[in-house]
Amino acid sequence: MVRRNDRMSLTRFAYAFLMLSSIPSLLFGAITVTYTAVPLELKTAPGPYTSTAVIGIKLGTLRVDGGPIYTPVWGNTTEVDSGTVKVKGPMSNGSNEATFYLMSVAYPNGESQSPTIKVFSGAFLSIVSLPQNWVTVSADPFIVELWLVNTADTNNTYNPSTTCSASDFQMNAAYTLDSFRPEFSFVTANSSKTNANSMMQGQTGNANPSNGTYAIVNGNGGPDSTPIVEPTAYTDPDNPNSPVMTYVDPTQIVSYSVFLSEQTKTFNLFRSGRYEPKRCEHDDDHRLQRNSWSQLFPKGNLHRFDARIHIRRIQDASRGKRTQPDSLQALF
Repeated sequence: MVRRNDRMSLTRFAYAFLMLSSIPSLLFGAITVTYTAVPLELKTAPGPYTSTAVIGIKLGTLRVDGGPIYTPVWGNTTEVDSGTVKVKGPMSNGSNEATFYLMSVAYPNGESQSPTIKVFSGAFLSIVSLPQNWVTVSADPFIVELWLVNTADTNNTYNPSTTCSASDFQMNAAYTLDSFRPEFSFVTANSSKTNANSMMQGQTGNANPSNGTYAIVNGNGGPDSTPIVEPTAYTDPDNPNSPVMTYVDPTQIVSYSVFLSEQTKTFNLFRSGRYEPKRCEHDDDHRLQRNSWSQLFPKGNLHRFDARIHIRRIQDASRGKRTQPDSLQALF
């Protein structure tokens, strides 16, 4: 027989358990978080940088819908705790290697406003605020892009200092990101007054469950739950953890042209098989009835009637095929 005190204890325990288990749904039930990795591509003046001396690679975009959220953090970033990645391939300076920096480019006030740019360093990165400060992000959607660039400058985006020049890279050459297969997590604070230092566990980059919670990204949550690089970039069997890309000349644009040509065709109207003139009841001359013209030209396009009827053909230059009306009905 269960005593009354025991029943009360069980009730309290069940109530506490339900409250704790409901915290994640209360915090994240209204938001949707997606990360979209993109095909790797070297390009000059990348992202927020306007200088053509800067060359970079976009990795992907994180999008949060349904905010606000508190003190967003990239967690579990130990793979890039130095903030640098080696890009290897042919270069005109003879080094065949360049140092790129992993950048978080966030838009806490909306994409039309200036971004917050930060270099990755350590086991986690506070995306908007300093790690000792807290912040509420109200932008909806909240957009964060990940870039690899040849500069560590986060303020001077129009004339930054670079580790190498964009002109050192060779068009149509292949380049690899040396041993780069990061998997991050996205963490937010449980309250508006919690900073990144208190919501993350020091050197591990894991969330402290008392103060921070892993967001569900693309249906997955927890540590190291979000692959950052597009999987199809890992094409080198000898270096399975080093994604490959090609520096393609942006001026090489593939275009298709379609043009119209007008041709003339002559034929006997009354032998076309599409019209049979009507006989007038009181006229042996077999002239056409006046109202029969409205049957041939239902839209009143009498000016189109001629011994020579213009048929417009459309020629698709890319396939070399033509389509042509085979009857007068197609003209009207």
